[in-house]
Amino acid sequence: MNTMECEHGDDMRMKDIGRNDKSMKDTARNDKSMKDTGMNDKSMADMGMEETGTKSIGLIRPAVAADGEQVLALYKAVAAVPGGIARTPQEVSADYVAGFMGRARADGLEFVFEHDGRILGEIHAARPGIACFAHVLTDLTIAVAPQCQGQGAGRRLFEALLGEAMRALPEVTRVELFVRESNLRAQALYRSLGFVEEGRLRARVVNAHGVPEHDIIMGWLRPQAGSAQGSTAGSTAGST
Repeated sequence: MNTMECEHGDDMRMKDIGRNDKSMKDTARNDKSMKDTGMNDKSMADMGMEETGTKSIGLIRPAVAADGEQVLALYKAVAAVPGGIARTPQEVSADYVAGFMGRARADGLEFVFEHDGRILGEIHAARPGIACFAHVLTDLTIAVAPQCQGQGAGRRLFEALLGEAMRALPEVTRVELFVRESNLRAQALYRSLGFVEEGRLRARVVNAHGVPEHDIIMGWLRPQAGSAQGSTAGSTAGST
């Protein structure tokens, strides 16, 4: 994966990138939906990066099996950055990527952020395959190319995933993720999307400096399923 910069513009709309597929339009966000979900440019981006006020130009679309090679390259690049994802580059294998893509395709959701034919971001989550958890999307993971972080690509991926869950998976009422206690900016993003901290697994993660830190579990509930907390998601939606 080279170091091509991720282009950005002032106020790019999903429709401006020429998407005409109906299913794609369902994932688009306009100013009204952004207002309704409580999101704004002051929220922090994922992966420990701060929103810059610029917008990433590119296509958010559902992933397909043929994306596997590029998703593998993306995950290796993000894993090479300390704190990028939990795995090291050596632990990001073709089998690992094929596994989570297959699970998301079979019983979950997966989206990619693509620019000029290159995949520069990916998000996925899937149901655990147990009847009593059939309403839950879990194992949520997001990866954004280092050169594109802080430009809104991560937020757009979350919006696509949560928006599609709201539209196409009415039985899904909960989405959950884990985030390290030191990743305060990611936590701010997740809260702005409607996720709520639900607990801490003490000293669960050993970070890049060899220091144990807590792993925080955060959950999002479909609005009609439960709490005032869910108000973000008419809306929208890492760590493995």
